[in-house]
Amino acid sequence: MEGVAAANDVYKLIVAIGIGPTLLLCAVVVFFLFREQKKNNEAMQKVIADLKTASDKADAQLLDQLTKLNTKIDCVKDESVQKEQYFNDWGGWRTEFKDLRDLLNKYILEEKNKNGN
Repeated sequence: MEGVAAANDVYKLIVAIGIGPTLLLCAVVVFFLFREQKKNNEAMQKVIADLKTASDKADAQLLDQLTKLNTKIDCVKDESVQKEQYFNDWGGWRTEFKDLRDLLNKYILEEKNKNGN
């Protein structure tokens, strides 16, 4: 409906002042609209450039933090591997001691059974 009302208003303007001045007025309005749009576009480009700079700076900080964290993770992995190796080494000794204790208990029980019967 607004389009019909605008067309009706333009028609009334043409009738009132004639086609030449109406076209000139429309050209002036379009010129100022394009000029305003160009200003808005330049302002938007500046904002985008500022945001890109801020984003690049934040990305660099994040990359630095990730590098530091990766180094810490590598250290923790190395410590974990060393501890696992330590426990595996001592776990083998514990198993051997347990096997030896079981053999001794079995031998003692066999001797008791031989002597007791």
